[in-house]
Amino acid sequence: MRLCFIGCEVMVREVAAIAATAAPVIDLHFLPHGLHNVPDELRRRVQAAIDLIERGEDRAHLGGPFGRAAEYECDAILLGYGLCSNGTVGLRSRRFSLVIPRAHDCITLFLGSKERYEAHFAEHPGTYWFTAGWVERSLPPGPERFASARKKYAEAFGEEAAAYLLEVETAWYRRYDRAAYIDWGLPRSADYRACAKACAADLGWEFEELPGDAGLLCAFLNGEWDEERFLLLRPGEAVAPSFDRRILVARAG
Repeated sequence: MRLCFIGCEVMVREVAAIAATAAPVIDLHFLPHGLHNVPDELRRRVQAAIDLIERGEDRAHLGGPFGRAAEYECDAILLGYGLCSNGTVGLRSRRFSLVIPRAHDCITLFLGSKERYEAHFAEHPGTYWFTAGWVERSLPPGPERFASARKKYAEAFGEEAAAYLLEVETAWYRRYDRAAYIDWGLPRSADYRACAKACAADLGWEFEELPGDAGLLCAFLNGEWDEERFLLLRPGEAVAPSFDRRILVARAG
């Protein structure tokens, strides 16, 4: 089996570790983190990546020096996203099957199941999640992030406007009261854990460490796509929200 994976760069370490021992041949393509904050941009970038794979141009444009061999056909394109604020709604491939986890966002993939994610969300709705990729590839909330934002605003708009803009930008963190670090036992786990704990302390949040579960991501990358955990779309079908516990469904193209 040959697969193409498209996902957020916060998953690089976990996905690469599993892909290295997976049975299928997998081409890995990662897009910048933070696209879920602008769903239309996430949709545009992921659809563009799908289109490149369909044309056989993905290796040249998405992270490799060579075009795809003319005889190459992938068995499916894996989308390493969830519903992601509806950013994946409407995505489709005209040539290949698409597979996407039944998840609201990537945290489900780190925790191992949508049921585990739903249980944590029900008990602690104000949780800000930390993983290796979130620590490495974004500036976590806290004094350093807020100071950087204030400096940027002050240079562009002046000190008075900067204070107001920073107040608006940081209002979101008041919705949270807990930081949770998902530990996959990766190299430098102690550093990721320390960063999450420091952010929690700075913001007055509770801190909890949870063990990661590779089961869902392993099944995803090894082609074990049961209907309960994954949505499999035929060529031409598009991703759509289900508005129930399935999270995602296919609609006609």
